Amino acid sequence: MEAWYVVQTQRSKERAVQARLAREELTIYLPLLRQWPRPAVGSDVAPMFPRYVFAHASPARFHRISRTPAVHGLVLFGGEPA
Repeated sequence: MEAWYVVQTQRSKERAVQARLAREELTIYLPLLRQWPRPAVGSDVAPMFPRYVFAHASPARFHRISRTPAVHGLVLFGGEPA
């Protein structure tokens, strides 16, 4: 059964992880916000939750998520994926 899971990424690698997991045919959600005032360096659009993306997957596909470059792993609570 598929559900939404929270995936922790390396710093500033959210978009790279989103692209990689999308190539694995997973549904990925990366909410973005426009920053105001605009930062002096970088884009004015940044992730709402830095270092995290959301993946819609079944437990059988966890290995693909955890082995993706720039992924630290799934967020767990009590040993169960969040």
